[in-house]
Formats: sequence, C-alpha cells, structure tokens
Amino acid sequence: MDSYSERQMFTKRELALLRAAEVCVRAATDPDPNNPVRCHELARAVARTLDLEASTAVQFQDGYYGHVEHSWLWTTPVDPVRLLRRAAWPTILDVYSVGRLPMVQLVAARPGALPHERGAFTLDDPRDPSDVWGGEVQRLVGEMRGALRLLVRSSPKFLSELQTLERDEGVWLEATR
Repeated sequence: MDSYSERQMFTKRELALLRAAEVCVRAATDPDPNNPVRCHELARAVARTLDLEASTAVQFQDGYYGHVEHSWLWTTPVDPVRLLRRAAWPTILDVYSVGRLPMVQLVAARPGALPHERGAFTLDDPRDPSDVWGGEVQRLVGEMRGALRLLVRSSPKFLSELQTLERDEGVWLEATR
C-alpha cells in the first residue's frame, strides 16, 4: 500500500532520490568500529555519488538535529535567506537519521508540514573542511557508485526511474551510463 505521504507529500523526483540514496547507504561499509562513518561524510558521499553535489538539485546542510551535530541533504535548491527565516524549507533527504529507523528518510519540512520535525532541524554554518574526512567520503563514493551500477544493470525499473530523474530534472547520473 502506498502511504498518504508517498502519494501526496513527496514528488516522484523526491521518491526517486530516496530510493537511490537508500541503495547508496546500503552499499556503504563501516570498516572501523572504533571510528564509525559519520553523517557529515555520508551526506557528502551520497550527494557526490548521485552527481548532485555540484548541481542545484540537492545541497547538503550542516546543522543540528535537536542537540546533535548533524548533516543532511535538501531535495531542491535552497535560498539561504529564506532558510534562515524558516520561510521556505524544501524536503529534507536525511541519509543518517538521528535516533530513528529506517536510516534514510524524506522529511516534509515545508511550511505547514510536520512542524515538530521541522523544528528539530537547526541550521549552522558549513563544517570546517578539516573536520570532514575527505578520504572517507571518497571511499564511500567508490562503494556507492559500484552498487548503483550493479543495480542499474540488474533492474530495468530502477534504471528507468534514474533516467526519468535525469530527463525531467536535468540531473546527470553517472550510474546510468
């Protein structure tokens, strides 16, 4: 059964991004239990893997979820001034949800949608680049791109969803090549 949220609150594009992000996160490994992958690297790796980092389609945001330092993705371009006023928040693609399962979630953050959730996310300045482990992001990107390529080859439906995202949104996805 499709939920109300799936039918009414999120666009087809956002649902396709969610499915692609789920594949990326499932493919990610955490090789050192003493030094686990953090949301800051995971969000950047998903954005880079989906070739959305440089486009205006998705941008990552550093901030807080409650009192916890957190990073997440926006599903549409953001206007920093309107974000600060909390006037127009787009949907959040949270790839490392804090204290919730499933791990990858879409969060309706626009005005009038789930104010308790929207209030839990607080914006902050971008993290200092020295605090984002670039080598870890690159390692994750390699794992994620490999998993996406495998899925694209084995699932015509998934490939079709990605190609529709590419066609309709102008987002180029390396995995479809």
